[in-house]
Amino acid sequence: MPYVGRKPAVLLPLVCVLMAGLVTTHQSIAQAGPSRVEQTQLPLVLFVHGRGQKDRADQEIRVEWLSGFRAGQRDIGALDLIPTSAIAFTFYQHAFEQPPDPAVPTPSACADAVARAERSEALLIFDDDSLARSDALTFHSRSFENAAVQMARDALTIVSPDLMLRVFTALFGRDTHDWLERGIEYDATRCRIELAFAHAGKRPIIVVAHSQGTLAVYDYLVNGHRGDAIPDIARFITLGSQLGNPAMIARLDTSRRQVPYHYPKQVKSWVNLHDYEDFITFPITWEGKPMFEAGKSDSTPPIELGINDPSSYHHQIGAYLAHPFTARAIAAAWCDAARTSGTYAATSCATYNPRDVLLERDQEWHQSVPKKAEHVTKFAFLAGTGAFIGFQAADHNNWPRATMAWVGAFVGASYAWLRDSGVTR
Repeated sequence: MPYVGRKPAVLLPLVCVLMAGLVTTHQSIAQAGPSRVEQTQLPLVLFVHGRGQKDRADQEIRVEWLSGFRAGQRDIGALDLIPTSAIAFTFYQHAFEQPPDPAVPTPSACADAVARAERSEALLIFDDDSLARSDALTFHSRSFENAAVQMARDALTIVSPDLMLRVFTALFGRDTHDWLERGIEYDATRCRIELAFAHAGKRPIIVVAHSQGTLAVYDYLVNGHRGDAIPDIARFITLGSQLGNPAMIARLDTSRRQVPYHYPKQVKSWVNLHDYEDFITFPITWEGKPMFEAGKSDSTPPIELGINDPSSYHHQIGAYLAHPFTARAIAAAWCDAARTSGTYAATSCATYNPRDVLLERDQEWHQSVPKKAEHVTKFAFLAGTGAFIGFQAADHNNWPRATMAWVGAFVGASYAWLRDSGVTR
């Protein structure tokens, strides 16, 4: 009986040792898999939307972008490669609403918000994105207005680029026009971008920007202010951009530098994708050479890729994101950034091993029979139109009809060749 009375005292140390062992084992198992800290250190994909988004809810834009993004990642077999915690958005559309959204920060409020973001480690996306898990991606059909604008742009290629830019932004891109004036809309947009970069901290970022978003990000990187967040941009992916318009880049690069223009020093690689039929997009090459100088010593020259998506309105973000070139540019850059940042083991990159777009060169243009047929049709139409105009001019002025018809055909054919060679675009 005395032995029984001492039994609890004997077992207590044994129980403590056993519990300590279980706790240690649990901690080692938990540390074996990706932890929350590792998730917040993964490279970040930052989406920056374009113009014409005012009066749209953030969630609506998010669903549109994530649907296109997932369609593209699914197409290359990397649907689950990039987790939600590694995707962020910056929404600046409310700055262009009338009356102004009270949530749009003043410059001082923006500085306070950025300071708070730099002092805290926070994810940029919290809410459920299950609405975007759609297998079917619906594209908007191209409207008569879009087709008319395309034709107008093609017809006005002989006009001054600066005049074209001013007319276009005044008629069709009022939010871009207001942003270029560098007023409250400019300050609010810049604040949103700076806040996103501040939240990202030292994480490598893959910036995926569309249309006006490409201008806003480029402007932020090139025209820096004292105290700006300094992002580590592993890749800058521009979709449907106007940075190739000489008049636009002259408005953005305030140093008044000529070709080649500034390549943002924070960017390690730059991929620009433009749809051949995107009516407000310009390549970032000039006579076959990049319009932007090489970046830092460890950066690569800009990569220019043309795509052809005849199934949709060609400036739509969904079509760009769903394209395999865009999907591979994002996935490969994200895995490469994970490798250099030491978080590769916490990803599925070794399983997917996405192929990059570095060696792609406008494959769809050369392989597209419909595109070649369209090229020939436009050439014949413009040459025929020129011959008809020349014949009519000769008939009214008693000039040699055959000679003037040939001259008109030559002018029309030359214009067709200049258009499709990219000289006038």
